[in-house]
Amino acid sequence: MKEKKTWSVRQYLQNQDLDQYNEMEKPFVKITSNPLFNKEKIQNPKIQEMCRLALYDIDRFRRFVLESRFLEIFYVEKELVKSCREDDLELIKLAYRWLEFGLFSGETLKVREDLVKGKRETK
Repeated sequence: MKEKKTWSVRQYLQNQDLDQYNEMEKPFVKITSNPLFNKEKIQNPKIQEMCRLALYDIDRFRRFVLESRFLEIFYVEKELVKSCREDDLELIKLAYRWLEFGLFSGETLKVREDLVKGKRETK
């Protein structure tokens, strides 16, 4: 149990591949540390399902992004769409962006301009 090597904290984290874990944790911390997140319990069942989908059901979230109107509504970079088909980490990053947008009206996703213009014209 006694190791002969002395590690710095940075060396230990790199050796354990925790940098990637910590990088993926940042958007989650950003969401959960937002004062609006802790202000009130989420009562809306649709928002509860949105959180559950994005945080706990990545396969269903992938289908939601790729098979629903998601990509018709939101502008998502073409390369990101391509990588989300196979890369779970990129998909999780998109899920965090979607959550932040939905929970706090964030700037993390942009609604397609043609949809915004269409809404203005129908008023």
